[in-house]
Amino acid sequence: MPKICGRKATSLTSFLFLYTICLIAIVPRLAVAEKNIIMKQNYLKELITALLLFCCTVAGAYDFKFGGIYFNILSSEDKTVEVTSGSNKYTGAVTIPASVTYKGITYSVTTIGYEAFFDCIGLTSIEIPSSVTSIGVNAFSNCVNLTSIEIPSSVTSIGVNAFSNCVNLTSIEIPSSVTSIGDHAFYYCHSLTSIEIPSSVTSIGVSAFSSCYGLTSIEIPSSVTSIGVNAFSNCVNLTSIEIPSSVTSIGDHAFYYCHSLTSIEIPSSVTSIGERAFSRCNRLTSIEIPSSVTSIGNSAFESCGLTSIEIPSSVTSIGESAFSGCHSLTSIEIPSSVTSIGEWAFEGCTSLASVEIPSSVTSIGESAFSRCMLLTSIEIPSSVTSIGERAFGDCWNLTSIVVDKGNTIYDSRNNCNAIIETASNTLIAGCKNTIIPEGVTSIGDHAFYYIDGLTSIEIPSSVTSIGNSAFRSCYGLKSIVVDEGNTVYDSRGNCNAIIETASNTLIAGCVNTIIPEDVTSIGDYAFLNCNGLKSIEIPSSVTSIGEMAFYNCSGLTSIVVDEGNSVYDSRNNCNAIIETASNTLIAGCVNTIIPEGVTSIGNGAFSSCKYIKSIEIPSSVTSIGKRAFYDCNGLTSIEIPSSVTSIGESAFAYCSGLTSVVSCIAAEDLFAISAGAFSGIDNEACTLYVPAGAKSTYAATDGWKDFKNIVEMSTAEYSLTVSAAGYATMYLDKAVERRGLHSQSHRG
Repeated sequence: MPKICGRKATSLTSFLFLYTICLIAIVPRLAVAEKNIIMKQNYLKELITALLLFCCTVAGAYDFKFGGIYFNILSSEDKTVEVTSGSNKYTGAVTIPASVTYKGITYSVTTIGYEAFFDCIGLTSIEIPSSVTSIGVNAFSNCVNLTSIEIPSSVTSIGVNAFSNCVNLTSIEIPSSVTSIGDHAFYYCHSLTSIEIPSSVTSIGVSAFSSCYGLTSIEIPSSVTSIGVNAFSNCVNLTSIEIPSSVTSIGDHAFYYCHSLTSIEIPSSVTSIGERAFSRCNRLTSIEIPSSVTSIGNSAFESCGLTSIEIPSSVTSIGESAFSGCHSLTSIEIPSSVTSIGEWAFEGCTSLASVEIPSSVTSIGESAFSRCMLLTSIEIPSSVTSIGERAFGDCWNLTSIVVDKGNTIYDSRNNCNAIIETASNTLIAGCKNTIIPEGVTSIGDHAFYYIDGLTSIEIPSSVTSIGNSAFRSCYGLKSIVVDEGNTVYDSRGNCNAIIETASNTLIAGCVNTIIPEDVTSIGDYAFLNCNGLKSIEIPSSVTSIGEMAFYNCSGLTSIVVDEGNSVYDSRNNCNAIIETASNTLIAGCVNTIIPEGVTSIGNGAFSSCKYIKSIEIPSSVTSIGKRAFYDCNGLTSIEIPSSVTSIGESAFAYCSGLTSVVSCIAAEDLFAISAGAFSGIDNEACTLYVPAGAKSTYAATDGWKDFKNIVEMSTAEYSLTVSAAGYATMYLDKAVERRGLHSQSHRG
């Protein structure tokens, strides 16, 4: 009879059947893994290992039991066995013998096999004999009550996940016989406070010490040549680490989110720093990159606390998001060896006041310097042949943009303080001092995005194309004028807006816009982030309002739809735009009262209305759209009526002021909601109140179960204070409506 992985198989047919089942289970995961950029190099190996081990597990059980321990015969010829799992979990103190006898034959115990002690939560201590040379995959994984272990000097390898999730393991001594520490070997051993890696170890595997929260310091021996992917990621209390000169590469995510790490010295032997290697080390204020490094990986230092950085002349490219979110970074010197600056490379470096782009650079990626709010000037050298979208977007204080005259791709004609693509006459990036020259035919996508210092703009008669979000989020824009000779756009009636003449579509407005009577359409994002806009009137001619047209107009207090409008209304002077036919509220404001009869609250309807303190959702509403109340951080309480049957993604996300969510949806009508529907709120401070008898259903349902405090409401009269600030007090009466709990809100 053949054996599979040392275990008995009934027949070749059985093996093929098991193999097929394994493939069916695992192939879809390969497709997912292919999309996972960070882990895809290692994932295939893990999946193949898992496939073989899965087949082994299903194929057979242990060969024999001796002294309460289960064994499999590894080799009848060499007389060796491995410890394996059995019909019962191991508990208490376990001593593994060096040898065992079965059917008159004495076998040497050389291996602790695959999942031998996996999930043995009752195991408190283990004694391993010196006959053991290897500790297998998942050998002690999830042994949550194992506090210490001594590995004998005979062991040469520690397998994948060997001690992962041993959450109470406080100490372990790795003998000098061990040459490799497997992937995830000590993953999530968060009580482990110290560990000594012997000089025999040459490789530290993927996530080997990831999420070891208790580790404060670690010394890597000079025998190690590479630090694996995620090796020390999420070691949040790690304050220092010394990397020996033997190491040539620092893997992706190696020290990701080690936010207590204050300093680190990278030896001159290192040639590459992986993706996110030091990302989110927000206390890391300084680091010296040696001249041996030729590439800085994507997001390598993202969101670090760096105040300054010197990039050596050996580096030829700065990866995507390499220094993104380094808010304390005040200066940076880009060496003349660099030829490309990646997308988002310095995005969000809000303290960066100046930067010099060397003449070696040929490409500047998308959003490379966006949100560098202290930048006042930028010079584009003649070498640059490619500039990505929004490369200098959100640079609020940018007043001077100069393109070297020798540049054949871009220009700043007439000292206009803008970057113009010469061949197409397209203005691709402007600033608050830009004057669009006559002769420009196109304004590119996001050209003035988030330039809130821009107060006025004039569109010359030569412009025939204006890109998406060209003037999006220009908070301070008060005056928009289109030259009278322009045949494509106009600002009829001095309305302070850009209107596409042929379609009568208002594509960009500002805080002083008055929508003319003959406009038939308001375009997507037309007033997006226009938080200085106080009031708006929708004329009767408007038959179409684009997606998120009034999104994040947080200062909007009055919305009126003309009575003659047949498509939209503001019934009962509710200060909202309602699509009449569908009874969908598509845009609201701080003063909105949702009328009875509205059946749907549209996508982004109240998004970022930060000044809303309370809102009552009527019992006619059946659906709440995506991002409907997103970032309404002044909202302290919300009651969801029993009529609601769907809640969209991020519907109440980042409503950080919420302390009370009352759901009147009965257990039998409950539905799963997106896990992000209430993301960004304090799920421990915010209480979810549910109908009597429904707590267990809510606690088991996706989205709702994220709340830490779920309280059942009595069907008898019930009162609760909705917020500590006393914005409202809610009283729920005894009446039951439609199998749910009917409620009345009395706000004071």
